[in-house]
Amino acid sequence: MDLLGNIPNPNAPIPDLIGFRSGLDIMAGVVPEPAGMDVYADEDRIVKDHMRKSLKTPAYEDYRLKMYFDHRGNPTIVGGTNLKEDYAKDYVRDVIGKDVDQYIKSGEPLVLTDEEGRGLYEYTIDTMYDEARKVTGGDDGFYEHPMNVRKGVVDFIFNVGAGERFQKFTGYKEAMEKKDYDRAALELKYGDPDLEPGTRKGQLDHPDNINQYYEQRPDRAEEVMKYLRGLKE
Repeated sequence: MDLLGNIPNPNAPIPDLIGFRSGLDIMAGVVPEPAGMDVYADEDRIVKDHMRKSLKTPAYEDYRLKMYFDHRGNPTIVGGTNLKEDYAKDYVRDVIGKDVDQYIKSGEPLVLTDEEGRGLYEYTIDTMYDEARKVTGGDDGFYEHPMNVRKGVVDFIFNVGAGERFQKFTGYKEAMEKKDYDRAALELKYGDPDLEPGTRKGQLDHPDNINQYYEQRPDRAEEVMKYLRGLKE
């Protein structure tokens, strides 16, 4: 019987002292790491903050709450979110309650409120960040690259996406696997970095050997290349 007059039950489970095992560890002077703690959370936050700030520079796409069409004819909104992408369509339908396809078919531009735009943009950042990790070594391999390189990678994926277009950058992917960042940067500019630029046909439809990504967005490509080369932190 305890001090309150309760009779202890010998079959009752042992109380959980912060996970019991952890409770014993604390009593022994060992402070365990919280279960499920994301050791990269602070680093993830830094890179995502970089993406948010990058929209304010002239080299990046405008943050617009009204749908517009980019240089490739893609319906776009809030800082470069491609409304043809399934993740964007799903978010706009399920969270905002609007059908992107109906707006595109009707020719009426989709217009978001500031709150809706911010929500979609944050979701886009999270989605592209996950894609960048997936195509750059997975959850573990991604963090083996320096912080400046990760910023460049996420920036690049944010611009081209991680689907079919990204898969065409085979030379870039191989260079990243070898952590040859100078070569990876060149692969974002030239159809074939081993050729003297402008002397031979580096890509079928680009005789000047400049690849399509760089040709369409040289300003943004140059920024990504600087991050890969360590010229920007």
